[in-house]
Amino acid sequence: MFKRKQSDASIPLLSHNENESIQSKNKSTLFGKFYGEKIETSTTNEKSSSRKTVSFIELFQFADKWDILLLIIGFSLSFIQGFIFPWMLYLLGRLCGTFAQRVYDQCLFVASSQCPFGIDINTIPYNQYYKLCHSNNSAIQSLMEDYPDFHKRIYHLIVKLIVLACIQFFVSGISYMVFTTTSKRQTNRIRQLLFRTILNKTLTYFDTHSSTEWYMKLSSNIDHIALGIGDKLTTFITTSLYSLFGMIICLFIYWPLAVLLFIIIFWNFFLINYLSTVITRISVDEMRTYAKAGGVAQEGLSALRTVLVNNAVGFIIKRYTNYLDLVQQYTKKKSIVFGLIHSTLKIVTYLFYVICLITVIFIFRHFSEKNQPSINDILTILTVAGICLGLVTQAGAFSVFVSEAKGAAVDVFAMLNEDKTTNEDINDDKHLRTEASFNNIQFNHATFTYPSRPTTYALNDISFSLDRGNTVALVGHSGSGKSSCIQLLTRFYDVTSGEILLDGINLTDYNRQWLRQHIAIVNQDAAIFSTTIFNNIQYGNAKATRKDVIEAAKQANAHTFIMALPNEYDTMIGSRGFNLSGGERQRIVLARALIQQAPILLLDEPTSALDSHSEVLFQQALYRSCQDRIVLIVAHRLSTIRKCSHIYLLDHGQIVESGNHESLMTLQGLYFKLVQAQQQYNATEIVTDMLSDDNDNEMRYRHVSSGDKNVSLLNTNDTTSTKTKYPFFTLLKLARPEYNYIIIGSIICLIYSGFDVLYSILLGYSVKHANFAVAATAFIKRLRIKALTAFFRQEVGWHDRQENNSTALCVRLSTDADDVKRLLNIRIIFVIQAIGTLFIGTIIGLIINWRLMLIVNIQLIIYALVVAGIIYINERNTIVHNKIVQEATTLTVECISNIRTVRQLGKDKDFSNQYNALIDQTELPTQTIVVLGFLSGIRHSIGRFAVGILYAVGLKFVDDKLLSLDEMTIVFVYAIFISVGTMITEMAAAEIGRTGTASRNFVNLFERQSLIDIEASNKHKPNSFNSDINFDQVTFSYPTRPHIKILDHLSMQIHRGQTIALVGPSGCGKSSIIQLLTRFYDVDDGHLFIDNNDIRSLDVDWWRSQIGLVNQEPILFDTTIKENILFGCQYRSESLPTDEQIIQVAKLAKIHDFICSLPQAYETNVGVEGTQMSTGQKQRIVIARCLLRQTKLLLFDEATSALDTVNEQLIQQALEEAHLNENSTTIIVAHRLSTIQRCNMIYVFNNQGDIIESGTHETLLALKGIYYRMITAFTH
Repeated sequence: MFKRKQSDASIPLLSHNENESIQSKNKSTLFGKFYGEKIETSTTNEKSSSRKTVSFIELFQFADKWDILLLIIGFSLSFIQGFIFPWMLYLLGRLCGTFAQRVYDQCLFVASSQCPFGIDINTIPYNQYYKLCHSNNSAIQSLMEDYPDFHKRIYHLIVKLIVLACIQFFVSGISYMVFTTTSKRQTNRIRQLLFRTILNKTLTYFDTHSSTEWYMKLSSNIDHIALGIGDKLTTFITTSLYSLFGMIICLFIYWPLAVLLFIIIFWNFFLINYLSTVITRISVDEMRTYAKAGGVAQEGLSALRTVLVNNAVGFIIKRYTNYLDLVQQYTKKKSIVFGLIHSTLKIVTYLFYVICLITVIFIFRHFSEKNQPSINDILTILTVAGICLGLVTQAGAFSVFVSEAKGAAVDVFAMLNEDKTTNEDINDDKHLRTEASFNNIQFNHATFTYPSRPTTYALNDISFSLDRGNTVALVGHSGSGKSSCIQLLTRFYDVTSGEILLDGINLTDYNRQWLRQHIAIVNQDAAIFSTTIFNNIQYGNAKATRKDVIEAAKQANAHTFIMALPNEYDTMIGSRGFNLSGGERQRIVLARALIQQAPILLLDEPTSALDSHSEVLFQQALYRSCQDRIVLIVAHRLSTIRKCSHIYLLDHGQIVESGNHESLMTLQGLYFKLVQAQQQYNATEIVTDMLSDDNDNEMRYRHVSSGDKNVSLLNTNDTTSTKTKYPFFTLLKLARPEYNYIIIGSIICLIYSGFDVLYSILLGYSVKHANFAVAATAFIKRLRIKALTAFFRQEVGWHDRQENNSTALCVRLSTDADDVKRLLNIRIIFVIQAIGTLFIGTIIGLIINWRLMLIVNIQLIIYALVVAGIIYINERNTIVHNKIVQEATTLTVECISNIRTVRQLGKDKDFSNQYNALIDQTELPTQTIVVLGFLSGIRHSIGRFAVGILYAVGLKFVDDKLLSLDEMTIVFVYAIFISVGTMITEMAAAEIGRTGTASRNFVNLFERQSLIDIEASNKHKPNSFNSDINFDQVTFSYPTRPHIKILDHLSMQIHRGQTIALVGPSGCGKSSIIQLLTRFYDVDDGHLFIDNNDIRSLDVDWWRSQIGLVNQEPILFDTTIKENILFGCQYRSESLPTDEQIIQVAKLAKIHDFICSLPQAYETNVGVEGTQMSTGQKQRIVIARCLLRQTKLLLFDEATSALDTVNEQLIQQALEEAHLNENSTTIIVAHRLSTIQRCNMIYVFNNQGDIIESGTHETLLALKGIYYRMITAFTH
């Protein structure tokens, strides 16, 4: 049992493991606060990889020979680029020094006593000497004689500067192209290898790992790796080399000052290395934690209908927020560490100036004139060293990219390099067979336990045989071991002891891939892939022609409904086949199995989702196809196996009875009791062949005209979204709570840019980064929460679109937020700082000499155009890249979800090739790379060209008396600062394009008005609900199939306290009525009244709180049994249900005894998607959840179709007891009359979705109409 909690706050919003993970964060040491604590509840893979880091060299371990060549070229070009810039600074320093020396040489006097004007030369600035000494004719004569040589030296330096700028243009452009190309090639290869590795994992691995773990690694983690080994890497390398080569240049100029520079550079690189180590360790935990947050989002979005109908959006958002809180803590740690180290780097740079000046003064006082540096040398060293050291601080910022790449690579590379025992060896060299005919399969004392449950026997010493030409059936309760036999035959698992022989040879001696190619299997859960119907069927046999596909569809009774679809066999059916009914999906799977023509046919509940008419047709096709095959059927419907050659009854993993149907009935044992229990159901099983006219092939798709043949099942038009011109600034409105932090940080950036010489830099930088860290992390957290909430706010029809599947939305939630965060967190600091530098420098330059500043402004205009071009191209590429990655990630989740089908069909390589083809499309076209390289070369060299031109023009202005030499020097200094400012700005240019795309996606999402707004405040909330329902001339078609009418002028009344049944063939619109009642969709025409109120006028949350829904496929969440029963109750206005109430509904659902038998009882975790529970157990937990809500309208959509007889009887009793309240209304959708014969009203639908009969069971029998003929046809 469990103790009763006192309030809803005490109900954990995270699972038991999740709570332990969070609590472990509070046990941090001092260093742990910066390095980040490891998640103790990580998977085995995470625990092993958490003790290992990825070195810089290991980031390139998946580079091929061409990538290595490109890397050698790229690093060489970076080496050259790292040398060019300091050398250009050396030339600029020489230019500045030459001008300064010229100003210094204007006065020929060295002592006050020599000055005829009596000026104190030791105190008056040199620019005043220049003005006062014009009267010194001897000085002027000397200067005029030296002026041509001065010109020559200046132009010589300018030519060198222009030449280096040209080299810079080519080197930087080619370097960008090389690193962009090789990073894309390597990351694409990593994605493809990781996808292939995932498909090669054993099923045991899939049983213990969440699919979210993989798609996060394939998307977010690899995106971080791409940034760390791409053009950001070349920027990091070149900025780091600046200081190294700057030091070498200074060493040749004047070595004492170079030694000082060497000490400072060593210290800076020590800090950068420490920063890299800390960021790497924190990034590992940050990404793992966000993967768990992404898992919560994926879990909620993939179970959207369950979340919505239970009003549990708040529960999902809260769990998601709890993980984001941890992510936010990690991000703050990284930002604080970066701020402290970056500010230290900055203050060291300014200390260099101070120490350098002190050293110069010391040298001038204590060294002889011969050993003293010239003014030219001093200014050159200050120019080269100062700017290079300043850029090294930016290298610290770009080291974050490399560090995050190393952190992201830890788990990715660990999976790629982990022990191969977790891989399934499908290409082993074991025994191969060339003939495709098998005679016998023998189970000899086979015992088996699932690796995830080693103490529980799934099979216990069973022996039986399967012979060619015979059909063998396995029957028994849920969990008796029937499906385990099929899993062993397909070698998804191997026996623990004993053996399985195929033609006398142990099954483990066969090649897995070859074996599976000769086995056709149909599972209870129809595995459909997001492609055309033709491809889905042809997956069973790649050599099958279109004629073969059509014939297989006819045998599976699927041809008629396929031909009525818009594009027939070429119709795209969407993700997981959601655009088809369950019966339609199952028939496509049956066709796929039949077309395979395999010598072994395994059927695991193949007809569970079929109506009885389709089941009879399938049985006929099955009996025709059983000749010369080994056939094994697992079934709960005993009517399916009556004609089987042999029947084995399993109980608790052992065979308790065997024989054919007649002999087992004569035995009057357990099988006899099962048949007796089902007779009341099977005798009145609905056979819907009378519902369809053999001559009428139009079905419900008759509404599709011939002009609509090109219509897909997917309709992606969205007229409710708007376009925003400036999405990023619109998005920043969400940061209103952080405006104080942003404003303070921005002001400090601007102050810093105007007053670089102040010694409050350490404080300024620390506060600057701290404020932006707080603002950015809080903003991104709010952005993600708002986006996830907006996803849930959209109507279900929006989610039905291919581009809005749950996986694609989770990828957008991760990657788009990351793109915005990258600009906000660090780069926006550089942008604001650079803008301030450019603005203030431009104003001062205009004041001094507007003519020269016009040249500088032309440079800025050209630079702005280049950056705009880069942003435009990057934004366009980002849109294409994200779309392809979403498609690839969707394919990944689809393959993982259907991994057994993928393995059995042997389509591993096919899907791998399909994934590879998608990823290859993300590679940029050559012309795009060339254009980006060209623009990159311009943006890196334009400042150098501008400074060279500025000096040439400035010298001309000096000659024309339009500018003095001292003014020229000042403008030159500001020009250099402006050049550096553009360099800083270009660091963020590449991110702005990605941020623009991400911002636009978020803004469009937030501004989109949902067609069914769950947050509308003007909707009606009645004080009571009498459960009277009226369908008045309702017409409905799904939004993704607007040309196909599902319901056409349907009229139906349901009164308070009634139990209503909806029966009919698969796809006739029964489940659509349930979806309309839950307001997943709205009617196209007509009205749906609830107590005389149009359902569209009611508050959505209030209305759904009146509904309890149980679907055919039970949905559980990765948390405890208790929390699954409470699901949706945590955020109701009423008090939280007590433990006694939970136990009461569990007893009603016939699940309490089972729960109490578990070691942790109600605190037992059900696993990802409830994998630790059987189907019957999951269904009873869902029913307990439904009963706990105490709603007045109960909806059961095939709630028992997938269950065995015992479980069905238990659940049927629970449903009947749930309806004991006379005020509640129940609507049941069923194929089996066993669940509906006691209903107050039965509505019988035909294929077109029309009601053809209605009344009670007895009334319909007395009418002797369609309903009567259905029953009599079956019983005879």
